[in-house]
Amino acid sequence: MRIKINRQELLSHFDAGAGAEAESLALRWSEDLGQDVFVTLSGEGIIAASDGAVRVKPGIPVSPPIDVTGAGDTVLANIALALAAGASAYEAAEIGDLAGSIVVRKIGTTGTATVAELGEALTQMV
Repeated sequence: MRIKINRQELLSHFDAGAGAEAESLALRWSEDLGQDVFVTLSGEGIIAASDGAVRVKPGIPVSPPIDVTGAGDTVLANIALALAAGASAYEAAEIGDLAGSIVVRKIGTTGTATVAELGEALTQMV
């Protein structure tokens, strides 16, 4: 089992205020469950808590306009795919964040991030 949740859901789960540190809560939950925990931070990136460590994958800058419809589902699907292929939790967060940054640029539709789009985005980042 793995957990993918957004910051608000994480804070709500722990009944924590807006000022609570999401990284420490994600790590605590990961350690309690003995499982990976991913926390999406909108445009700020993704927290990956796994094996007693927590890392924050910074968000990929995306200029407006954006449409977040389907972005969370896309991030989740790509994290799951990356983990199934043997990626570490942080590597999976990187792939999920990249896919999310592609989808939010597709205005007025529930977007997808194709393999070709992911590959092109990766080459532009290098």
